[in-house]
Amino acid sequence: MEAGEAAVEACEAAPAAGDEGAAGACQLERGFALDPETARRLACDASLVRILERDGRPLSVGRRTRSVPPALRRALQSRDRRCRFPGCCQLRFLHAHHIDHWAHGGPTELSNLVQLCRYHHRLVHEGGYTLERAAAGGLRFRRPDGRPIPPVPDSERGEPGEIERRNHSRRIPIGPDTCVPRWWGDRLDLALSIDCIVSRDPRMSDDGPQIAAWPAPDIERRTAEAHEADLHEMKPL
Repeated sequence: MEAGEAAVEACEAAPAAGDEGAAGACQLERGFALDPETARRLACDASLVRILERDGRPLSVGRRTRSVPPALRRALQSRDRRCRFPGCCQLRFLHAHHIDHWAHGGPTELSNLVQLCRYHHRLVHEGGYTLERAAAGGLRFRRPDGRPIPPVPDSERGEPGEIERRNHSRRIPIGPDTCVPRWWGDRLDLALSIDCIVSRDPRMSDDGPQIAAWPAPDIERRTAEAHEADLHEMKPL
């Protein structure tokens, strides 16, 4: 089987084995040993090529097939849309996971598939986490110690007019020039910025430390005058 760019060789007994004493072995194409549970994870969504061997010699090579056909994958993406692990919001690089692995006799159909991100897919296979069906078509995840992971409800979508009503109640005008900045890319005037911040600090009252600072209204007036002058210079002749 091929998952991404890695080719994994597994005998028939190894992926289907539920016990550790089953015969067979799993290895990468170049001979590096591979844990059977890792091979099962890669086989969840990979290209499969069945090779019949005898005494190490190939007798027949089958055609390459996908463990999850493209049409079924599109239906799975339309149903799940994201990783189904509780609290995960990953929308990209998702794997099709068999709830009952096909090597154990599980069917490759929509009711037996679930989308998981790469991280949580590894947790379900090599990390000791388990996944099982719940009532009403839901899923139940469990930690390695058997404790269930509580489901996380989906965040509610806001109403389209909610932001507009909130801005109106706070008297925040929104118009075509709302996002137009007053900064034209010139260098920061550090002294002016510090004076503006200090003048607005309530701790800097008449009884507090005497700091030479321009009054805030004067600063705003100078900023507005500079802004108007810049706009006047930018107008086409």
